[in-house]
Amino acid sequence: MLETKFIAELNPEYNILRLVGNRISHKLSPDTRARISAAKSTVEARALVSAARKGVHPSRALISQMSTSTKIVHVYNSDFILLNTYR
Repeated sequence: MLETKFIAELNPEYNILRLVGNRISHKLSPDTRARISAAKSTVEARALVSAARKGVHPSRALISQMSTSTKIVHVYNSDFILLNTYR
């Protein structure tokens, strides 16, 4: 309610939706639709959708997908003292 009031009163130029939570009046450009479609068709996106359908939390799917890469994580405390290293 308050957000709608401020949008109506201030009428900011960068706001494309005049009613909070309502996208009915907003149409996507063909370029934006193409970019969304391309993003949805990536291997990562398909893996996330597949995992979600199987009941696996998306972050777990990403972690297992990225586990093939070797990244080293160093954990420091607020005094910049190394606490642990994960491989």
